[in-house]
Amino acid sequence: SHESIDRIKEWLTDCTTKHSECRESQSSLLPTRLIDAGDPAAGNPPRLIETTPGDSGAYLALSHCWGLNQTYRTLRPNLSAMKRGLIGFDMPSMPKTFKDAIMLTRTLGFRYIWIDSLCIIQDGTKDWEVEASKMSDVYSNATLTIAAASAAGDREGFLGTRLHPWRAMVNTFPSHPDLVSNLEVLQERLLSKRLVFFENDELVWECRTKRTCECEGLDNYQNESWGSERPLSISHKFMQSSREEVYAWWKYYVLEEYSQLSITFGMDKLPTLSGIATKVARQTGDTYLAGLWKEDLCLGLLWSAEEARSNPPGRKFDWEHDYTKSAQVAAEYRAPSWSWASIDGKVTY
Repeated sequence: SHESIDRIKEWLTDCTTKHSECRESQSSLLPTRLIDAGDPAAGNPPRLIETTPGDSGAYLALSHCWGLNQTYRTLRPNLSAMKRGLIGFDMPSMPKTFKDAIMLTRTLGFRYIWIDSLCIIQDGTKDWEVEASKMSDVYSNATLTIAAASAAGDREGFLGTRLHPWRAMVNTFPSHPDLVSNLEVLQERLLSKRLVFFENDELVWECRTKRTCECEGLDNYQNESWGSERPLSISHKFMQSSREEVYAWWKYYVLEEYSQLSITFGMDKLPTLSGIATKVARQTGDTYLAGLWKEDLCLGLLWSAEEARSNPPGRKFDWEHDYTKSAQVAAEYRAPSWSWASIDGKVTY
């Protein structure tokens, strides 16, 4: 609605002009590829563009759940066609989430948006490796990240009639179970300057200074893990701290909070952290070792799989049989056995 768009514009203007912790140049280095939102009414359809190294400007980024049947992607055979105009933009073949994101980009007054499955060549191993290494900069440099929290897959979209408008929120994470429990959106959330979540019920805003929603129920909310501090503020603060503080943030905040999250493909468990790992490596100058850090390896190895105590009613607790691990070794190899990434489940330090 116009009211929702105005609210986003208000939050964004307030953030970029009044928040000292958030206020940065809105012109940043552009990613290798972007979607030019175009103007279909004027005969200019959205299209994929390739930027020139060193180009700067403002752009948005999309954080979304792909779903299990993601077929609309940029591939080597269709790369040239995507540059001429996004295939099927006005047809059912394009996922509604992408249509919504591109339309929202234009409505907010921006020209460009970055969408991973369209801006990275999905069947090009070399391109994927190069672009994945830049992921930290893509989200860090975006003026705003749009989080399609209400959509479990790209076909659902996130713009539409709300179920219960402005229902008070009860936690800081997106309420949709597929997004809140998904590790693939971890780095988008921690690396972004600011995000707007499109929930089933309302819009939620988060930046380094402020966390709010349309009903304002989040304004004074405190989470058990980090109190009243905002996750984006915590991440930004630690990325500018000493090496020891960065290591502590990595273990006690990133790994403990997010090792419990699910992921569509188990083999992506470490790659999904590559953007954050790149940031930590720049800050510490350290070497990344399968989810741990070389100079912090002795302490980093002290992780343990969280155990769940099960006490059947009617009999005394049996320490040998009733204490079961909630985490399990992954069926396929994805990391050395000494790495927390080798198991499925939550780890603690």
